Amino acid sequence: EIAYTFRKSKPLDYLLITQENVGGLWNNVPRNLLTLSPGQWMEFGYYPLAQHAQEQNIDIDVNDLIIKRDLINYYHTIPKRFEQTNHIHTEECVTRIEPHEKGFLVTSQDLSGQTTHQYTCKYLIYAVGQRCQLRTLGVPGDNLPIVSNNYEHFSNYPGQQIIVVGGGRSADWAATELHDAGRHVHYVMRQPFDVHWRLITDSRYGLPYYARIADLIETKSPRFNTLYNTQIQKVEENGRVTLNTQGREHTLQADHIITEIGGSADYSLIQGFKPGLTFVEKHDAYRFQVNQVASHAHSHESVNIPNFYPGGYLAQGIGLVVFAMHGTTYAIAGDIMQKEGLL
Repeated sequence: EIAYTFRKSKPLDYLLITQENVGGLWNNVPRNLLTLSPGQWMEFGYYPLAQHAQEQNIDIDVNDLIIKRDLINYYHTIPKRFEQTNHIHTEECVTRIEPHEKGFLVTSQDLSGQTTHQYTCKYLIYAVGQRCQLRTLGVPGDNLPIVSNNYEHFSNYPGQQIIVVGGGRSADWAATELHDAGRHVHYVMRQPFDVHWRLITDSRYGLPYYARIADLIETKSPRFNTLYNTQIQKVEENGRVTLNTQGREHTLQADHIITEIGGSADYSLIQGFKPGLTFVEKHDAYRFQVNQVASHAHSHESVNIPNFYPGGYLAQGIGLVVFAMHGTTYAIAGDIMQKEGLL
Protein backbone atom coordinates (compact mmCIF):
# COMPACT_ATOMS: atom_id res chain seq x y z
CA GLU A 1 0.00 0.00 0.00
CA ILE A 2 1.34 3.42 -0.98
CA ALA A 3 0.15 6.75 0.40
CA TYR A 4 1.19 10.25 -0.53
CA THR A 5 0.14 13.80 0.21
CA PHE A 6 0.33 17.05 -1.73
CA ARG A 7 1.21 20.45 -0.39
CA LYS A 8 1.10 23.86 -2.03
CA SER A 9 4.44 25.64 -2.39
CA LYS A 10 5.88 28.41 -4.50
CA PRO A 11 5.42 27.29 -8.12
CA LEU A 12 7.84 27.51 -10.98
CA ASP A 13 6.97 30.10 -13.61
CA TYR A 14 5.15 28.07 -16.25
CA LEU A 15 2.79 28.49 -19.18
CA LEU A 16 0.49 25.91 -20.76
CA ILE A 17 -0.33 26.60 -24.41
CA THR A 18 -3.23 24.59 -25.81
CA GLN A 19 -5.67 24.80 -28.71
CA GLU A 20 -8.50 23.59 -26.47
CA ASN A 21 -9.53 23.63 -22.85
CA VAL A 22 -7.56 21.41 -20.49
CA GLY A 23 -8.44 17.78 -21.03
CA GLY A 24 -6.51 17.09 -24.20
CA LEU A 25 -7.94 14.55 -26.62
CA TRP A 26 -10.87 13.89 -24.27
CA ASN A 27 -12.35 17.17 -25.50
CA ASN A 28 -12.98 15.54 -28.89
CA VAL A 29 -13.98 11.94 -28.22
CA PRO A 30 -17.64 10.83 -28.49
CA ARG A 31 -19.92 12.53 -25.96
CA ASN A 32 -20.94 9.36 -24.13
CA LEU A 33 -17.74 7.33 -24.60
CA LEU A 34 -16.69 5.29 -21.57
CA THR A 35 -13.09 5.30 -20.40
CA LEU A 36 -11.12 2.06 -20.50
CA SER A 37 -10.47 2.17 -16.77
CA PRO A 38 -12.10 3.25 -13.49
CA GLY A 39 -12.73 6.97 -13.15
CA GLN A 40 -10.18 7.38 -10.37
CA TRP A 41 -7.42 6.24 -12.73
CA MET A 42 -8.12 9.37 -14.78
CA GLU A 43 -7.88 11.86 -11.91
CA PHE A 44 -5.14 14.29 -10.91
CA GLY A 45 -3.49 12.92 -7.79
CA TYR A 46 -3.83 16.21 -5.91
CA TYR A 47 -7.56 16.50 -6.64
CA PRO A 48 -9.35 13.15 -6.24
CA LEU A 49 -12.40 12.61 -8.40
CA ALA A 50 -14.38 11.79 -5.25
CA GLN A 51 -13.55 15.23 -3.84
CA HIS A 52 -14.66 16.89 -7.09
CA ALA A 53 -17.95 14.96 -7.01
CA GLN A 54 -18.58 16.04 -3.43
CA GLU A 55 -17.79 19.70 -4.13
CA GLN A 56 -19.99 19.74 -7.25
CA ASN A 57 -22.75 17.68 -5.61
CA ILE A 58 -22.78 15.09 -8.39
CA ASP A 59 -23.15 11.32 -8.17
CA ILE A 60 -20.09 9.49 -9.53
CA ASP A 61 -18.76 6.10 -8.47
CA VAL A 62 -15.00 6.53 -8.87
CA ASN A 63 -14.57 2.76 -9.26
CA ASP A 64 -16.85 2.63 -12.31
CA LEU A 65 -15.91 3.46 -15.89
CA ILE A 66 -16.51 7.18 -16.35
CA ILE A 67 -18.40 8.82 -19.22
CA LYS A 68 -16.51 11.39 -21.30
CA ARG A 69 -18.82 14.28 -20.41
CA ASP A 70 -18.33 13.69 -16.66
CA LEU A 71 -14.57 13.32 -17.06
CA ILE A 72 -14.16 16.46 -19.16
CA ASN A 73 -16.29 18.49 -16.75
CA TYR A 74 -13.87 17.43 -14.00
CA TYR A 75 -10.85 18.48 -16.06
CA HIS A 76 -12.40 21.82 -16.96
CA THR A 77 -12.83 22.76 -13.29
CA ILE A 78 -9.12 22.35 -12.49
CA PRO A 79 -7.67 25.73 -13.62
CA LYS A 80 -10.12 27.89 -11.67
CA ARG A 81 -10.28 25.51 -8.70
CA PHE A 82 -6.50 25.76 -8.20
CA GLU A 83 -6.08 29.38 -9.35
CA GLN A 84 -4.06 28.46 -12.44
CA THR A 85 -6.14 30.22 -15.11
CA ASN A 86 -3.50 32.92 -15.69
CA HIS A 87 -0.93 30.25 -16.54
CA ILE A 88 -3.05 28.64 -19.27
CA HIS A 89 -3.51 30.02 -22.79
CA THR A 90 -6.33 28.29 -24.64
CA GLU A 91 -7.27 28.64 -28.34
CA GLU A 92 -3.61 29.19 -29.16
CA CYS A 93 -1.61 27.05 -31.57
CA VAL A 94 2.16 26.57 -31.43
CA THR A 95 3.67 26.97 -34.89
CA ARG A 96 7.42 26.67 -34.22
CA ILE A 97 9.90 25.66 -31.51
CA GLU A 98 13.52 26.76 -32.01
CA PRO A 99 16.78 26.93 -30.05
CA HIS A 100 17.37 30.12 -28.03
CA GLU A 101 20.10 31.34 -25.70
CA LYS A 102 17.63 30.89 -22.85
CA GLY A 103 16.75 27.39 -24.03
CA PHE A 104 13.76 27.48 -26.35
CA LEU A 105 11.93 30.06 -28.45
CA VAL A 106 8.26 29.16 -28.89
CA THR A 107 6.16 30.88 -31.57
CA SER A 108 2.39 30.56 -31.47
CA GLN A 109 -0.70 32.04 -33.06
CA ASP A 110 -4.27 32.57 -31.88
CA LEU A 111 -6.68 30.24 -33.64
CA SER A 112 -8.27 33.33 -35.14
CA GLY A 113 -4.98 33.82 -37.00
CA GLN A 114 -4.82 37.50 -36.08
CA THR A 115 -2.19 37.56 -33.34
CA THR A 116 1.27 35.94 -33.15
CA HIS A 117 3.06 35.38 -29.84
CA GLN A 118 6.62 34.45 -28.88
CA TYR A 119 7.89 33.06 -25.59
CA THR A 120 11.24 31.88 -24.26
CA CYS A 121 11.68 29.10 -21.71
CA LYS A 122 14.41 27.04 -20.07
CA TYR A 123 12.45 23.78 -20.09
CA LEU A 124 9.90 22.57 -22.62
CA ILE A 125 7.37 19.76 -22.15
CA TYR A 126 5.96 18.59 -25.48
CA ALA A 127 2.70 16.79 -24.70
CA VAL A 128 0.63 17.24 -27.85
CA GLY A 129 -0.74 13.70 -27.93
CA GLN A 130 -1.02 11.27 -30.80
CA ARG A 131 -3.97 13.05 -32.48
CA CYS A 132 -2.16 16.32 -33.15
CA GLN A 133 -2.48 15.73 -36.90
CA LEU A 134 -5.63 13.81 -37.81
CA ARG A 135 -5.30 11.35 -40.66
CA THR A 136 -7.50 11.77 -43.72
CA LEU A 137 -8.76 9.28 -46.29
CA GLY A 138 -6.49 10.82 -48.90
CA VAL A 139 -8.93 10.14 -51.73
CA PRO A 140 -10.99 12.33 -54.07
CA GLY A 141 -13.92 13.83 -52.19
CA ASP A 142 -12.56 13.36 -48.67
CA ASN A 143 -13.10 17.08 -47.98
CA LEU A 144 -16.80 17.11 -48.92
CA PRO A 145 -19.33 18.25 -46.28
CA ILE A 146 -20.68 14.71 -45.84
CA VAL A 147 -17.26 13.58 -44.52
CA SER A 148 -16.50 14.17 -40.82
CA ASN A 149 -13.13 13.47 -39.22
CA ASN A 150 -14.48 12.67 -35.78
CA TYR A 151 -17.67 11.43 -34.15
CA GLU A 152 -19.38 13.25 -31.28
CA HIS A 153 -23.02 12.07 -31.06
CA PHE A 154 -25.54 10.32 -33.30
CA SER A 155 -27.82 13.38 -33.33
CA ASN A 156 -25.23 15.20 -35.47
CA TYR A 157 -25.83 12.78 -38.35
CA PRO A 158 -29.37 12.81 -39.77
CA GLY A 159 -30.20 10.33 -42.48
CA GLN A 160 -30.12 6.55 -42.40
CA GLN A 161 -27.08 5.34 -44.32
CA ILE A 162 -23.86 6.02 -42.38
CA ILE A 163 -20.36 4.83 -43.23
CA VAL A 164 -17.92 4.62 -40.31
CA VAL A 165 -14.25 4.22 -41.22
CA GLY A 166 -11.85 2.98 -38.55
CA GLY A 167 -11.42 -0.16 -36.53
CA GLY A 168 -10.27 1.20 -33.17
CA ARG A 169 -12.15 2.04 -30.00
CA SER A 170 -13.63 5.41 -31.04
CA ALA A 171 -14.85 3.96 -34.34
CA ASP A 172 -16.27 0.92 -32.54
CA TRP A 173 -18.20 3.23 -30.22
CA ALA A 174 -19.47 5.37 -33.11
CA ALA A 175 -20.62 2.39 -35.16
CA THR A 176 -22.38 0.77 -32.20
CA GLU A 177 -24.10 3.94 -30.97
CA LEU A 178 -25.27 4.88 -34.47
CA HIS A 179 -26.74 1.41 -34.96
CA ASP A 180 -28.59 1.56 -31.65
CA ALA A 181 -29.93 4.99 -32.63
CA GLY A 182 -31.62 3.36 -35.64
CA ARG A 183 -29.09 4.07 -38.38
CA HIS A 184 -27.92 1.59 -41.00
CA VAL A 185 -24.18 1.37 -40.41
CA HIS A 186 -21.55 0.27 -42.91
CA TYR A 187 -18.37 -0.24 -40.90
CA VAL A 188 -15.31 0.00 -43.18
CA MET A 189 -11.92 -1.26 -41.97
CA ARG A 190 -8.57 -1.87 -43.64
CA GLN A 191 -7.73 -4.57 -41.11
CA PRO A 192 -8.81 -8.23 -41.39
CA PHE A 193 -11.59 -9.66 -39.27
CA ASP A 194 -9.30 -11.57 -36.89
CA VAL A 195 -7.44 -8.44 -35.74
CA HIS A 196 -10.67 -6.60 -35.00
CA TRP A 197 -12.25 -9.63 -33.35
CA ARG A 198 -9.25 -10.00 -31.03
CA LEU A 199 -9.79 -6.44 -29.76
CA ILE A 200 -13.51 -7.15 -29.29
CA THR A 201 -13.08 -10.45 -27.46
CA ASP A 202 -10.35 -9.03 -25.21
CA SER A 203 -12.66 -6.14 -24.26
CA ARG A 204 -16.21 -7.55 -24.24
CA TYR A 205 -16.24 -8.65 -20.60
CA GLY A 206 -14.96 -5.36 -19.20
CA LEU A 207 -16.47 -2.75 -21.51
CA PRO A 208 -20.26 -2.81 -22.12
CA TYR A 209 -20.07 -1.41 -25.63
CA TYR A 210 -17.76 -4.24 -26.68
CA ALA A 211 -20.28 -6.77 -25.44
CA ARG A 212 -22.77 -4.91 -27.62
CA ILE A 213 -20.67 -4.80 -30.79
CA ALA A 214 -19.83 -8.48 -30.34
CA ASP A 215 -23.56 -9.21 -30.21
CA LEU A 216 -24.23 -7.16 -33.36
CA ILE A 217 -21.59 -9.08 -35.29
CA GLU A 218 -22.48 -12.51 -33.94
CA THR A 219 -26.21 -12.09 -34.58
CA LYS A 220 -25.56 -10.52 -38.00
CA SER A 221 -27.75 -7.47 -37.43
CA PRO A 222 -29.20 -6.41 -40.81
CA ARG A 223 -28.33 -2.77 -40.03
CA PHE A 224 -24.69 -3.48 -39.12
CA ASN A 225 -22.60 -4.25 -42.18
CA THR A 226 -18.88 -4.89 -41.50
CA LEU A 227 -16.48 -4.53 -44.42
CA TYR A 228 -12.98 -5.84 -43.60
CA ASN A 229 -9.87 -5.53 -45.81
CA THR A 230 -11.64 -2.57 -47.39
CA GLN A 231 -10.59 0.94 -48.37
CA ILE A 232 -12.58 3.88 -49.71
CA GLN A 233 -11.45 4.94 -53.18
CA LYS A 234 -13.66 7.95 -53.91
CA VAL A 235 -16.47 10.03 -52.42
CA GLU A 236 -18.92 11.91 -54.66
CA GLU A 237 -21.13 14.89 -53.84
CA ASN A 238 -24.29 12.83 -54.25
CA GLY A 239 -23.13 10.44 -51.50
CA ARG A 240 -21.97 7.69 -53.81
CA VAL A 241 -18.89 6.03 -52.31
CA THR A 242 -16.55 3.73 -54.23
CA LEU A 243 -14.77 1.07 -52.18
CA ASN A 244 -12.22 -1.65 -52.83
CA THR A 245 -12.35 -4.94 -50.93
CA GLN A 246 -9.35 -7.13 -51.75
CA GLY A 247 -9.36 -6.04 -55.37
CA ARG A 248 -13.14 -6.03 -55.81
CA GLU A 249 -14.56 -2.59 -56.52
CA HIS A 250 -18.11 -1.81 -55.36
CA THR A 251 -20.22 1.17 -54.28
CA LEU A 252 -22.41 2.31 -51.40
CA GLN A 253 -24.80 5.22 -51.02
CA ALA A 254 -24.21 7.23 -47.83
CA ASP A 255 -25.75 10.20 -46.06
CA HIS A 256 -22.60 10.68 -43.95
CA ILE A 257 -19.08 9.28 -43.73
CA ILE A 258 -17.34 9.39 -40.35
CA THR A 259 -13.59 8.78 -40.28
CA GLU A 260 -12.17 7.71 -36.93
CA ILE A 261 -8.75 6.72 -38.23
CA GLY A 262 -6.51 8.29 -35.63
CA GLY A 263 -3.66 10.70 -36.06
CA SER A 264 -0.04 11.34 -35.25
CA ALA A 265 2.12 13.69 -33.21
CA ASP A 266 3.46 16.68 -35.14
CA TYR A 267 7.21 16.90 -34.66
CA SER A 268 7.73 19.26 -37.61
CA LEU A 269 7.32 22.25 -35.27
CA ILE A 270 10.66 21.45 -33.62
CA GLN A 271 13.22 23.13 -35.86
CA GLY A 272 16.91 24.02 -35.84
CA PHE A 273 18.15 21.63 -33.13
CA LYS A 274 21.37 19.70 -33.81
CA PRO A 275 21.21 16.87 -33.22
CA GLY A 276 17.47 16.66 -33.68
CA LEU A 277 15.07 14.27 -32.03
CA THR A 278 15.29 10.55 -32.66
CA PHE A 279 12.26 8.29 -32.53
CA VAL A 280 11.22 4.80 -31.52
CA GLU A 281 8.12 3.12 -32.96
CA LYS A 282 5.61 1.88 -30.38
CA HIS A 283 2.66 -0.43 -31.06
CA ASP A 284 0.02 -2.07 -28.92
CA ALA A 285 -1.41 -5.53 -29.56
CA TYR A 286 -4.13 -4.20 -31.89
CA ARG A 287 -3.70 -1.16 -34.14
CA PHE A 288 -2.58 1.78 -31.98
CA GLN A 289 0.83 3.15 -33.00
CA VAL A 290 2.90 6.22 -32.20
CA ASN A 291 6.43 7.53 -32.81
CA GLN A 292 7.90 8.03 -29.35
CA VAL A 293 10.81 10.37 -28.65
CA ALA A 294 14.01 8.62 -27.54
CA SER A 295 14.31 9.70 -23.91
CA HIS A 296 15.85 8.77 -20.56
CA ALA A 297 13.73 6.27 -18.63
CA HIS A 298 14.12 7.96 -15.23
CA SER A 299 13.14 11.49 -16.31
CA HIS A 300 11.74 11.24 -19.87
CA GLU A 301 14.14 14.00 -20.94
CA SER A 302 15.13 13.73 -24.61
CA VAL A 303 18.46 11.99 -25.18
CA ASN A 304 19.25 14.53 -27.91
CA ILE A 305 17.87 17.89 -26.77
CA PRO A 306 18.62 18.88 -23.16
CA ASN A 307 15.61 20.10 -21.12
CA PHE A 308 13.15 18.87 -23.78
CA TYR A 309 10.61 16.47 -22.31
CA PRO A 310 8.09 14.46 -24.36
CA GLY A 311 4.96 13.98 -22.27
CA GLY A 312 2.44 11.17 -22.09
CA TYR A 313 2.48 8.61 -24.89
CA LEU A 314 5.26 10.48 -26.69
CA ALA A 315 7.92 9.43 -24.15
CA GLN A 316 9.94 6.34 -25.04
CA GLY A 317 8.86 3.18 -23.29
CA ILE A 318 5.50 4.44 -22.05
CA GLY A 319 2.87 1.76 -22.58
CA LEU A 320 -0.12 2.65 -24.70
CA VAL A 321 -2.57 2.48 -21.81
CA VAL A 322 -4.00 5.34 -19.78
CA PHE A 323 -2.50 4.35 -16.44
CA ALA A 324 1.03 4.14 -17.84
CA MET A 325 0.74 7.57 -19.44
CA HIS A 326 0.29 9.39 -16.13
CA GLY A 327 3.70 8.22 -14.95
CA THR A 328 5.54 10.79 -17.06
CA THR A 329 3.98 13.68 -15.14
CA TYR A 330 5.76 13.13 -11.84
CA ALA A 331 9.07 12.08 -13.37
CA ILE A 332 9.25 15.18 -15.57
CA ALA A 333 8.16 17.58 -12.83
CA GLY A 334 10.55 15.98 -10.37
CA ASP A 335 13.50 16.22 -12.76
CA ILE A 336 12.87 19.90 -13.49
CA MET A 337 12.37 20.77 -9.82
CA GLN A 338 15.54 18.89 -8.93
CA LYS A 339 17.49 20.86 -11.54
CA GLU A 340 16.10 24.07 -10.04
CA GLY A 341 17.13 23.03 -6.53
CA LEU A 342 13.57 22.64 -5.26
CA LEU A 343 13.91 18.94 -4.45
